[in-house]
Amino acid sequence: MAATITPLMDGLFTSLRSFLIAHVTVTSCRQAQQNKTAMPTGDFIVMTPLGVDGLSTNAVSYQFDPDSDTNTETHNRTTVWRCQIDFYGESAQEFANIIAMICRSDYSCEWFRRYKAETGNPLITPLFCTDPKQTAMINGEDQWENRWTCDLHAQIPASVVVPQQFMTYASVRADSVDAKFPPENV
Repeated sequence: MAATITPLMDGLFTSLRSFLIAHVTVTSCRQAQQNKTAMPTGDFIVMTPLGVDGLSTNAVSYQFDPDSDTNTETHNRTTVWRCQIDFYGESAQEFANIIAMICRSDYSCEWFRRYKAETGNPLITPLFCTDPKQTAMINGEDQWENRWTCDLHAQIPASVVVPQQFMTYASVRADSVDAKFPPENV
């Protein structure tokens, strides 16, 4: 059994994408760093993962089943997932401000709690979102594109499961030894 981790990055992007398209009207909302994909037209959003930072040390628990050969050890840690959100198009500034403002409120935390309960997708708890800034870009046709960027910092419950062996019993016997310890005349 190989080690496994939850939540998976795809689940985090699914949850965040659902939040974004529920609050702003865009033609596309996708994950960044995809090869051989054309830039969408109109107003759209691109999400880029920036990193995962630990907030706690590991809390370890063990799962033992005497009838199973596969037992596990689980490491749980509270972490912060950082994701850059780029808004493109004529409404980029407005959309970036909408998302940045509601990510700093209890509304977004409640929204993600309900979403997890309804879909089973990973829980994201927004901690804060940086203020939007203009990060205009020049496209392949040497034309300026309107782009506004903010960084979401969200708490996620990370968990890693690894295989663990357990000893269920031991056979112990006592044997008499005719020897003096420590040995003499060595």
